[in-house]
Amino acid sequence: MDLAGVFRTIMSNLSLDSMSDVQRSTSNVEHSGITPEIELLQGPPQERLRRLKGEKDVCIVVPPFDCSHRYLPFHFDEQNEKQRAYLDRVTLLLSACAETVRDGGLLFLYGLPHWLPHFAVVLNHYLEFKHWVAIKTQVNQPYTGLKPEHMGLLIYAKGSQKYTINQLRLSHPICRACGDTVKDGGGKRHLMNASGRLLSDIWTDLDVDESSPLPQSVLERIVRLSTDEQRKKFLIVAPLSPSMPPPEKTAAPVISGGETSSSLQIEDVLDQIHHSDCISFLQRLPGESVDLLFADPPYNLEKRYNGYSDSQGKINYIRWCNRWLKEYVRLLKSGGSLFILNLPRWAVYHAEFLNRYLHLQRWIVWDALAEPRGKLLPAHYALLYYTKGPRPKVFNYRGAIRNWYLFDEAVAPPDAPDLCPRPNCIRKRWLKGENLYSELSDIWRDLHRVRHKRNRDPHPCQLPERMMERIIRMATNRGHIVLDCFGGAGTTAMVASRLGRHFITMEQDAGYVDVAQRKIDSLRRKGFVERRSVSRSDCELSKRKLQLELKRLALALGRLPERSDVEELSCYSLSDYDSLFPRWGEALKAAKLVDFRRGAPQDGAYQIKQREEDNQLELF
Repeated sequence: MDLAGVFRTIMSNLSLDSMSDVQRSTSNVEHSGITPEIELLQGPPQERLRRLKGEKDVCIVVPPFDCSHRYLPFHFDEQNEKQRAYLDRVTLLLSACAETVRDGGLLFLYGLPHWLPHFAVVLNHYLEFKHWVAIKTQVNQPYTGLKPEHMGLLIYAKGSQKYTINQLRLSHPICRACGDTVKDGGGKRHLMNASGRLLSDIWTDLDVDESSPLPQSVLERIVRLSTDEQRKKFLIVAPLSPSMPPPEKTAAPVISGGETSSSLQIEDVLDQIHHSDCISFLQRLPGESVDLLFADPPYNLEKRYNGYSDSQGKINYIRWCNRWLKEYVRLLKSGGSLFILNLPRWAVYHAEFLNRYLHLQRWIVWDALAEPRGKLLPAHYALLYYTKGPRPKVFNYRGAIRNWYLFDEAVAPPDAPDLCPRPNCIRKRWLKGENLYSELSDIWRDLHRVRHKRNRDPHPCQLPERMMERIIRMATNRGHIVLDCFGGAGTTAMVASRLGRHFITMEQDAGYVDVAQRKIDSLRRKGFVERRSVSRSDCELSKRKLQLELKRLALALGRLPERSDVEELSCYSLSDYDSLFPRWGEALKAAKLVDFRRGAPQDGAYQIKQREEDNQLELF
């Protein structure tokens, strides 16, 4: 269905109460009586947009795109007149659309992942970036590499007013093999809401046609997220021109120079963890000498890393990133691969820069929800996959249909997304001979954060070893060179060494260098990395115990407990809570799941002084 058809369907079914959205989805916002006003502009919109300055609450922009282009590598050539003209026309369109949004309004931009970074850098001058929503779509063409499943939806807010968006919940997905929830609570099942999971910025539940300029289900969800008493006037801008130019096939410009007079030989720095600043060290290495470059830079979020601050100004941070990215381009061999991990708000700048020198193979979406915050949970971490040239020299992946397991070096296909990661379920599937795999795509949902203390290093952003193993296996062969200029606690070095690759890592903090070196030494001596045992006695306090105690108090009191209630009614002390929780709100997470409208149970199962562990009150 074309956009005009989608628009007619929406207009004929305009009441938010009757919109389909997604089956089983619910909203905690009452939409009754709110009828949004939606206007569609498809012709040359500039003149009309100028007359709408500041009149719209929500603007949805859909620049023209060709969905077949997402199967191809992308390179932006400054000398290509068609690409330059397309970007200039869309830039003018976006600036005009930003002017139509009132203070406190929202702008949504839907399009192909490889062009969106160029558009985002433009919009960042007018509006405040909030989310890059990754939307899983159908893949209608046969493809043997990383399936290009995702389309992007950027969300921007205008003005100084507090950013607000409606909260939507989806029911917990169920494992088709064991019938339990797909998500393993990981010791935090007591924090799972019985009414469903909050919507995140990765949408895999919609049935989206890749060829649709703006799918109906996406438009309906945008309306549900945005509409309230103050936001009712919607504008959809979807011009039919200019047409999107095909991806550029010419060679990218070469970055030369960089080496200082005291240049290093690559053989002299292999398989070592170097205590050094990244840029000065990179500048001393010879060009086109590395097969795989990886970087997980500081996210500029004021996290506490030993030895340096993760809190630079925006402009300084981008300039600093471009300096080491330029060296990365210079060091990469022809046909080599480069992976950059960062938050989407910064990854758009990396992509806009790198698109001019390398070929973007995929904007990979790592589904890695950390601490749930906000009404649209931030789960999307961007993993940019580039090659020097349109095709990678090495791509070790064997799909779910072919006999991938005959090739030990190849990356295996992941489990199907509707299967859970519980060991018992995996074992039963294996015993039954059920190889329930899915093709590897540009949405990675099977790589989970390191949570157990036994496996954690003293680093705030430790990456899972399985992620580095997938990247290194996929992009290199044995004997190839892997470089990571933000070596941290040594995950890249350890995995590369274990897989028979050479590594070069650098880290400017001596403490992290020491941690990484101990891990490498252990791997070389024993063949594995020795981890300290983390045991906990039955009587030791845990966050889970204390959170369940507050949930029990909430059920008994019919309200959220206060600190004074703990002193008066609980068998735990306030000092117990203060020692484990930085904020009282975090301690109340389980208690906030109680539905007080139903009233507290009256039987004896909820006596105030009861503290048995079996009284978990998970309300599932």
